[in-house]
Amino acid sequence: MAILETLSLKHIFQIALLVPLGYLFLGAVYRRYFHPLSKYPGPFFASITRWWLVTEIWSGKHEEHIRKLHKKYGPIVRIAPNEVAIADPAAVKVIYSTGGGFTKGTLSELADNLLMSRGLV
Repeated sequence: MAILETLSLKHIFQIALLVPLGYLFLGAVYRRYFHPLSKYPGPFFASITRWWLVTEIWSGKHEEHIRKLHKKYGPIVRIAPNEVAIADPAAVKVIYSTGGGFTKGTLSELADNLLMSRGLV
């Protein structure tokens, strides 16, 4: 408790600001350079935050932009910190097979995405 008594209000506010900012910064560095998906190319902001993907979908031109990204970066593009877009027809069987080792969404997530993409939700 002696340490807290020696800190001024100014120092407490500085710490209260720097700790969350440091956490966000270190999280962004991890996602960009050390995450298992960091080896896949894509837009910078897509590698550190899902906000890039949200704004893309909100723009209404998500599919068009994804096609352009595939032309620029190749068949595998990182579109969020934990998500890649794959444009390889041969990969479909591996990705969607039950023993493929890929995490799949639930049926309700699929339905939600389908309804949102059609503007019904």
